Amino acid sequence: MNLKTTLVASFAVFSPFASAQFGPGMTPPNTEYMPALFMNQKVVADMHLSPAVAQQEQSILIQEGMKMLSTMGNRGQSVDRVKMAKAALAAYKSMSDKSLAPLTPAQRVRYRQLSLQFFGPLALIQPKVTKQLEITPAQHAKMVAIIAKNSRQVAASMPKPGSNANGYMSGYQNVMQAQARARASEEAQMKAVLTRGQRAKWAAMQGRILPGIDNPLAGFGGMMGGMH
Repeated sequence: MNLKTTLVASFAVFSPFASAQFGPGMTPPNTEYMPALFMNQKVVADMHLSPAVAQQEQSILIQEGMKMLSTMGNRGQSVDRVKMAKAALAAYKSMSDKSLAPLTPAQRVRYRQLSLQFFGPLALIQPKVTKQLEITPAQHAKMVAIIAKNSRQVAASMPKPGSNANGYMSGYQNVMQAQARARASEEAQMKAVLTRGQRAKWAAMQGRILPGIDNPLAGFGGMMGGMH
């Protein structure tokens, strides 16, 4: 499996929508950072990362991404999807934590903003963000219902556990298209759920918007052409 395939597979499985597979009544984790953003050259420039730090971040992503793939099961193997999601998110948190180490305090702040931009509406039901925005239980219940409906559709488009490399690559576009539709629907509905003050605070938490941030893999096609 080459490097690009590995990253696509990792992203497809460990995207924020993977938390939707936890099941009814289970609290989504505080997935605060998206390490795959460091493969996007626009992000590297926006965060003013030196070539050495950018390389370090990409190495963390690649090394930890390979480890995460081991949680996905082998072809033909029966997989407990809830168990797999828990193991995947535990591995994802390890990657996320390691990605903070090379950054300055200012870069960590921007990394958090860009990650929130990437996560979009799903971040609004995470415990930490819910507390920061003072989202009420009634608001939270409405948002969970919105996310759950769309997440089921996204989950159905994800590659099956144990799929081969070609399966992950061919399935990636389906995942991205389903995510784009879900995000557009969620953003419109979430706006109606939040108060004006909450919307203003949420906008401030995300900082200056970087266009196209919701697809971290879009910015590295050229730089990855010869990498394996």
